Amino acid sequence: MQGLIAEPTTSARRLRARRRGVAILAICVAFISSLTYWLATTGSTTFSISPPSGAPTSGDIASVTTMSSTVTRTNGAAQLETGVTLAKLALAKSNSTNLRVDVAWTNTNQAARVLNNPNVQVSVGVYHTIHTGNCNSASQSVDAPLVNLTDTDSNTYCAALDQGATGRFVSSTGKLLLAGNQVGGFLIPVKDGSGNLSSCTSSGSDTDVWCQPASISDSNQRALFVIASIVTPGGIPLGQQPNLTSLNFFIGVRRQS
Repeated sequence: MQGLIAEPTTSARRLRARRRGVAILAICVAFISSLTYWLATTGSTTFSISPPSGAPTSGDIASVTTMSSTVTRTNGAAQLETGVTLAKLALAKSNSTNLRVDVAWTNTNQAARVLNNPNVQVSVGVYHTIHTGNCNSASQSVDAPLVNLTDTDSNTYCAALDQGATGRFVSSTGKLLLAGNQVGGFLIPVKDGSGNLSSCTSSGSDTDVWCQPASISDSNQRALFVIASIVTPGGIPLGQQPNLTSLNFFIGVRRQS
C-alpha cells in the first residue's frame, strides 16, 4: 500500500510564505545597505577654470584698446610719419606667442578717394616696446622694423616689429599686406614675452629686447601694438600716413589652435 502524503495545512503554508518573505527582505536590506555605502563613499568633483595670470578678467585672450596715434621713424634729427597705431593688445605673458591677430580692412571702397591711389597697400605689423624715447636708428626700410609710438599713457617708446610673425598674407618680414582685392588676413606673433621683463628705460642702442612699458603694471601681462602703414612699390609715401585714420579696420584676437 502506498503511503499518503498529507497536504500542508493553511497555517503551514502561511509560515513558509512568511519565511520566504523574511529571506527576500534580508537580501534586499543587504543590497540596499551596500548600495548606500557605495553612494556614501563616492565623491563629486567640481571644476574651477581660472584664466592665466595677467589675462583680462573678462576671460578673453586679450583686451583690445582702439588707438589712432601717429607712428614715426627716426631720420637723423627729424621724425617722419610712418603709420598709425590701430590697437593695443593687453594679454597674459603666457599667451604672447599663442594668439592670432585677425585684421580686416572694412572700407576698401574708399581707398582711391582717401589715399589718392587705388593701387596702394596697407602694411600691418605687431610691435613690442624696447626702450623709452625715440629710436636711434635711421632705418628707412619699407617694413619699418623700428618705429616711435605713443602709448595710451602718452609716453613715447621705441618699438620693434615682430619680424618672425607668420600668418595669412604675411610677408617674409612679418608684415600683413592688405589691398582692395585682399581685405583681410591674420598675424601670428612669435616673439616670446613670457620671461621676466625689465621696465623700459632710455637706451643708447635699439637692441630688440622686449621691455615693460609704464602703462602695464601687472608683471604677468604684456602689451602688443598693431601698427599700420600705407605703402607703395616705391616705399612709404610721405604725407599719406595720417589718411589711415579715415580708413576702417576690424581687429580681433583669438587663441591660435
